Amino acid sequence: MKDNTKNKETILNLLKNTPVALTSAELRTRLRAKSLKLAEYEVTRVLRMLQSEEMVRLERGRWNLIATNTKTTPPIDTLPTNRITPLTVPTSSEETPWTPGNSEILNRNLPPKVTPKVEPKPIKFSGPWGTFRKLLNYYIDCIKNDGGCEALGYLTDYNKRFIFLRQFGNWYPKVGRRWDLNIPLGSHLQDFINNASRLGEEGVLILGYPFQVWSTTEYVLVKPIFTYQLKPDWSTNCLRIYSEDPWPEINLDWLAYAIKHSDQQRAFLSSCGLADRGRGDESFGDIGRMSDQPDLQTLANGVINFISSEKLREVLQPSSVLSQSLGEQPSSGIYNRAALMVGRRTKYTSSLLKELGKT
Repeated sequence: MKDNTKNKETILNLLKNTPVALTSAELRTRLRAKSLKLAEYEVTRVLRMLQSEEMVRLERGRWNLIATNTKTTPPIDTLPTNRITPLTVPTSSEETPWTPGNSEILNRNLPPKVTPKVEPKPIKFSGPWGTFRKLLNYYIDCIKNDGGCEALGYLTDYNKRFIFLRQFGNWYPKVGRRWDLNIPLGSHLQDFINNASRLGEEGVLILGYPFQVWSTTEYVLVKPIFTYQLKPDWSTNCLRIYSEDPWPEINLDWLAYAIKHSDQQRAFLSSCGLADRGRGDESFGDIGRMSDQPDLQTLANGVINFISSEKLREVLQPSSVLSQSLGEQPSSGIYNRAALMVGRRTKYTSSLLKELGKT
């Protein structure tokens, strides 16, 4: 119990000193920085305890303080109960005399009687099965918001599982702003449209930039370095892709391949604005820095600064990306391409969503 109280206070202080909401994984990282080593499920358990006390809330997979966090829930036995008040019948001296003007039958312009609105009582889950149902609902919400995905394909999947976007200017997502983009449909995108329209629980739509290519004599493998998870909205002759809260993620497979040493990986992520996401404390500097709000230009600069120019096949300029194909056998390296991909959720994420949906 003492440890739970300490963990609660530490997590509340972290959320209080952070102007942005955090995921449970980010909270775990910050707790480790304070020499408090907790597994992610332990962090989640403490957050759920705080949520039941109405001190924190979960929005789109991120935790934040409730504005009035001093609110406490009184014990059940002290809660007010609904009492039935007796109906008082007016005496003859209090009765209003009947006149044609106040007759409900003769005068239809009388104001209607207002029936007091009875608020429905919230459904309370009780017992072990109720707790289990609440736990399942929580896991489904977390998995959909923070679940991993695989952004990987072959060049032969071009126009089938991914397409290149032709865009100019500041078209790309910005942190903290809702973002959307309209993709005109056409017969040349038929295969891609069919794949994107049946994502299901296993699929996810991804915006990736820039493009890493591995070319061999047998196949050409492609993978974006940074990704955004998007949602599709189909309309007449158009596919609208959008994100309510866009935030770039690093492709960890690429990071392990391109940068071997952990210290250098951390420096690279810090340069891209990904290592100290939302940090306004400790040694990571001012929260208002542009590196704390990374867009594609910030990410491209990080790649340019850390990756050898010999591996850059094109100048990385996210403000000017082309949709032309790379050919059948392009050279291995990094290309200035922004791709819309039909990705796959990780095996754990997709299978768990299916199992939770059956309960």
